[in-house]
Amino acid sequence: MARGLSSVHLDVSIAIRVFDGVYDPAEDSYLLLRCLDVEKGQHLLDMGTGTGILALHAASQGARVTAADKSLGAVLNARYNARLNGLTLNVVHSDLFSSIPGAFDVISFNPPYLPSRHTGEPWEGGAGGTAVTRRFLQQAAEHLRPGGCIYLVASTRGDVAGLLEDFSGRYTFQDVGREAFFFERLIVYRLAPRPSRERY
Repeated sequence: MARGLSSVHLDVSIAIRVFDGVYDPAEDSYLLLRCLDVEKGQHLLDMGTGTGILALHAASQGARVTAADKSLGAVLNARYNARLNGLTLNVVHSDLFSSIPGAFDVISFNPPYLPSRHTGEPWEGGAGGTAVTRRFLQQAAEHLRPGGCIYLVASTRGDVAGLLEDFSGRYTFQDVGREAFFFERLIVYRLAPRPSRERY
């Protein structure tokens, strides 16, 4: 269960439709939702938005939300769900930050985190299950406003230890929620960029 206190809560009135080929919200989606802390009026970037479930919940509670996904099907799905619920999202077709201008107060990312088998499934995270996350973290700090933070999902089926070792010089990692299953543990980290003088 999540240990963090969240300003975003599950709204059972929000309807979610799942298009073919789009990731169906599962335990990792709801764990991230329970951990996410974004205040009314803050600008959230929901990276890899999928159906838009997290973006919609944040928007319903007063956040300004940009939702992004590299899958055009997911972009169309999130736009559909926004209309279905009468909520406003700026949904962008983007491979990570390639089409994302500006900076945000909070960035959330439930990345594909399982080691890749090259089947093209939306949950494949590449080598060690962390290749996509590593690309994300190389760029994410540049898209945060001062004092901003990142909420990131990781799985013990991937190389979490290596990820933290390689990026602990650039970010602080705070474990704000986790959930255990018989085959893995899911962890949500809250990251903040380290001041440049602390990075080396």
